[in-house]
Amino acid sequence: MMDIIPFGADSLLVNFEQQIALDVSEKVGQLSNYLIQQTHISAIIPAYCSITVSFNKEKTSFKELEALIQKFSFEGTSTTSLSRSLHIPVCYAPEFGLDIIQLSETLSLSTDDLIELHSEKTYHTYMIGFLPGFPYLGKTADQLSCKRLSQPRKRVLAGSVGLAGNQTGIYPMDAPGGWQIIGKIPLPIFQPTKQTDFLLKAGDKVTFSAISLAEFQAIENEIKTGTFKWEAIYD
Repeated sequence: MMDIIPFGADSLLVNFEQQIALDVSEKVGQLSNYLIQQTHISAIIPAYCSITVSFNKEKTSFKELEALIQKFSFEGTSTTSLSRSLHIPVCYAPEFGLDIIQLSETLSLSTDDLIELHSEKTYHTYMIGFLPGFPYLGKTADQLSCKRLSQPRKRVLAGSVGLAGNQTGIYPMDAPGGWQIIGKIPLPIFQPTKQTDFLLKAGDKVTFSAISLAEFQAIENEIKTGTFKWEAIYD
C-alpha cells in the first residue's frame, strides 16, 4: 500500500504501511534510490515508513511526480547499489557507558552479556532524524529492550551509543537526550567538511565491535592526525 499526498507548495509525502518493519523500510529505500536519480527533485527525506520529496515546482508538478512514483515497480528492485555495510568500533567502558551498569542490572544481564548482545547483531539503519545525522538502528535483541531515561540528560557527548525500545543509535553531536548510554564510538558521525555530512545514511547495515579504552584513544588520535584508514570500516 502506498499513498501520495501534497505536502506544501513544492513537496509531497509518500506513505507506506504505518509500521516499523524491515520490508517497509526496504520499500522506502528502493523508492528513495529511484527518486535520487530523477531530475527536478531538490530533497528526499526517508523515514521509517514514509518519504518526503521536495521538487522544483517551476520544472515539474505534484501530478507529474505522483504519476512517476505510481509507475515505479518494487519487484526486482534492490537497494544494494546505494546502501553500505559498516563495522563501527565501540568502547563500552563505564567512562563512556554511563548507564551500562545500571541497565545491565535492570535487564538481569551481566555487563559482558549486554555488550555481546549489542555487538553480535547486524543492524538496519531505518532513518536519520531527531538530530542531524542521528541513525535509528534496529532491531536490537529482545533482551536489550528498555525504556528511555525518566529524566533526559542535558548533555550527551557526540559519539555516545544509546538504547531505547528495541533500537540503538549514535549521537552525532553533543546534545540533550534520554537514551540509555552504553558506550561511545571514536569516529565522528557528523563530518561537515566531507563530501557527505554524515557517516551513516538510511539503508546502511551496521555492526559494532567492542574495543578497549586504549584502542579508543588510539583511533581518536588517528582521526585527529588524519592517519585513520576509513576503508577499514567498510565492507
